[in-house]
Amino acid sequence: MVKKSNEISLTVGNFDGVHLGHQKILKELKAQKCLFTFSNHPGKILHHRTVPLLTTPSQKLHLIKQAGVDQMVIVPFTRELSLQSAETFLSSLKQRIPFTHLVLGHDAAVGHLRQGDRQEIDVLGKKLDFTSQFLGPLKIDEKVISSTWIRELVQKGDLDKASLLLGRPYSIYGPVLPGAGKGKLLGFQTANLSVETLCLPPLGVYAVEVIHNGKPYLGVANLGSAPTLHINRTTLLEVHILEMKGSLYEQEIEVIFKRFLRPEREFSSPESLKKQISQDIAQL
Repeated sequence: MVKKSNEISLTVGNFDGVHLGHQKILKELKAQKCLFTFSNHPGKILHHRTVPLLTTPSQKLHLIKQAGVDQMVIVPFTRELSLQSAETFLSSLKQRIPFTHLVLGHDAAVGHLRQGDRQEIDVLGKKLDFTSQFLGPLKIDEKVISSTWIRELVQKGDLDKASLLLGRPYSIYGPVLPGAGKGKLLGFQTANLSVETLCLPPLGVYAVEVIHNGKPYLGVANLGSAPTLHINRTTLLEVHILEMKGSLYEQEIEVIFKRFLRPEREFSSPESLKKQISQDIAQL
């Protein structure tokens, strides 16, 4: 339950990527700023398909906090929730978050089959005692910025354009996982990040910048299955960070993709791979 306040400004949405369009909405929130969002993508329930995400849950939370949101409510998007009418959804939301002002994007709608459009929300605002505001679309190159467009750019490898739409460098953010230690045996210790739910750029080796505790480090990252050292392994992001010693296990890092160096490939031996990694590092 969000604490009561004289003025509570609320927005509702998935906010995957927290891109420039999302940031425009968050900047419009006044007084006590609240966000109601989902722990899973609604597409899984509404369209029975898995949507690859632009941000991990921890990165989305981090970016929303950076945008100045005071309180956030995160719930799973369920079939039961998708079947609620606009009035039922907003009434229950008002009990949970006593908002006075609702800010939404130009194409937003709530309730079953998106029946809660702008006109319906205006009517419900009078009934439930809140004002509403719909913001105009934000465009680049005469095209509306959207998470769908950014996913297409990322998958094509156009990370410069994706970064422009995101309003920040494209990156992957999350906790470091335990690895098999094979990189360390080659002389190149790596920090490993899961990318299981994410929308990914083309597999391969990238020049990266790693942010840890606010400090930047140069690095080289392999996005893929590391076929020289592993058999049938799932895709993973493995980052060798220059000038950093010690384990980062369970600590959160941000990996900013700076430049594509080469496609991933299988080498004839670990020694050949070791030689190539040295050449990759020389390109940083």
